[in-house]
Formats: sequence, structure tokens, C-alpha cells
Amino acid sequence: MRKVLLVAACLIAFALAAAGSAYIDAFVLEPNWLKIERVTVVVPRLAPLLGDLTIVHLSDIHFRKEAGFLEESIARAIRRIGPDIIFMSGDLVSRRSALRAFWAWAGGLEPRIWTYAIPGDTDDALINDTWEDDGWRRAGIALLVDEVLPVVWPGTGERRIWLVAASHAFDWKAIGERVPEDEPVIVLAEKPLMAKEAALARFDLVLAGDTHGHQMGIPALARFSAYTQRGPYVAGLYGVRGTLLYVNRGTGWTARPMRFFCRPELTVFRFEAEGEMGRRRVLPGDE
Repeated sequence: MRKVLLVAACLIAFALAAAGSAYIDAFVLEPNWLKIERVTVVVPRLAPLLGDLTIVHLSDIHFRKEAGFLEESIARAIRRIGPDIIFMSGDLVSRRSALRAFWAWAGGLEPRIWTYAIPGDTDDALINDTWEDDGWRRAGIALLVDEVLPVVWPGTGERRIWLVAASHAFDWKAIGERVPEDEPVIVLAEKPLMAKEAALARFDLVLAGDTHGHQMGIPALARFSAYTQRGPYVAGLYGVRGTLLYVNRGTGWTARPMRFFCRPELTVFRFEAEGEMGRRRVLPGDE
């Protein structure tokens, strides 16, 4: 009997230690532990123009107050990388009062060319009266709200690339009249499911966030996440009928400051004209 009690006590102690370790990981360690994902994408129309450029992608930053440990980690990482272009795909702030702090933080990132951002649904609810504010420009951000924009960047040989900024209200039906069929297109999308529309238009690359990677990297636990209803594209690289979609796990949070096997992400892209993309997933129906 004494041995049974001893074994039971050891098992309980082990379970409590494991639960405590998991709690510390999920609520303290991982939410502040930035991961830099280096992703190679094979896009024949974009590679000749972007092959020499360093492009960084951020999403779901959800600024709440002054820059904290994670935000400073992101800024240091970006300054080390020295990107030419930064893309931000939505949900920039989670509090209206944090907008000026976000501008100050973003202004210190200093990409060589520019930062392009789209608002997410949280931004649309909180700060939609600031779209024309000069604070965006002073922070080095081109805020694109349902726009279709041709750009020519240094190093692209004077050839233009089209940027499409797509929110939930974007008019996909009129897009074909505005973008020449033979010119490359990058879509900054509020929702990953917009890759379906981009694929119908035969666009090259979609960058999205919104899912937070479910904030859970273990499939058996992901069903408890508040983000499971946001479509089948959770995180990483997907092929959607000839269009590439990349879903960034984001860096911030809305419901809970928790991540478990799903660290905040900063993505660095490399563009190739040919080769294999072993990490790309193609879901049923997207062949």
C-alpha cells in the first residue's frame, strides 16, 4: 500500500510539474519567443524582379500599448535582416490608443524601400477614420485600403509589379479590368480564403494572416482555438490552383496571450524562378 501511495504521489507531482511547465511555455515563453521563418517560393514571373530583394512579412501585430519585449525583438531582428520591403497583412493594433505607439515603432524598422500595410477587421473597427492621417506616411508606411497599385522598385529593372490590397469589402469582379494579364501580382489579403479569388484571377502570390496559426501547433488541441472557424489555410505555404498563398502565424493576440507550439512569426522570403517547394501544401480541391 505504501508503494502504491508513493507511486501515485510521484505521478501527481509529475503531472503538476508538466502542467506548470506547459503553462509557463504557453503564457510566458512562446508568446514572446519570435521565430524567423525563411521561405523560398518559386514564382517565375516574380523571381526576375524580386530575386535580389529581401522581403519581410508580418501579420496580426495587435499593438496594445508601448513596444514591449516581443515588439523590440521584432524590430531588432528586422534591423539585422535589413529588408528592402516590409509587408504587413492586417490587424496592426488592438487598441485605438496604441496607434501612435505603433507608428513610432514601425518608423524605426527602416526598410530600404518602403513598408506596405493593409488594415484588418480589428483596425477597421477601431481606427477606420485614420486612413488618411499623415501619421502613416511619417511612419514610413503606405497604408493600402482596397487598392490596386502598380509599383516599380529599385532593382526590378524598371518593370512594374502590381500590389492588390484586399479587405472583406474588396471588389474582385472589377479587378480584371485594372491589372494587365501578363504582369506579376502580389496580393495582401485580410483573409487567407481570398486566395480562392486571387487564383481565379491568376495572380502570383497572396500574403495573409488572420488565423494566428490557431495559436496552437498541436492538431489535437487546435480544435479548442477561437481561430478554427477561419478556414482551412492555417499557417505556412499553400498552392491554390496555380497561385501561392502564404499564411503568417502573426505575432500578437486578441482573445488570450497564449501560444503553444506556435511561436510568433517573422517571415523572410526568397524568390526563385524554378525548383521545388517541399513545404507547400495543396488541399483537396486546390489542385
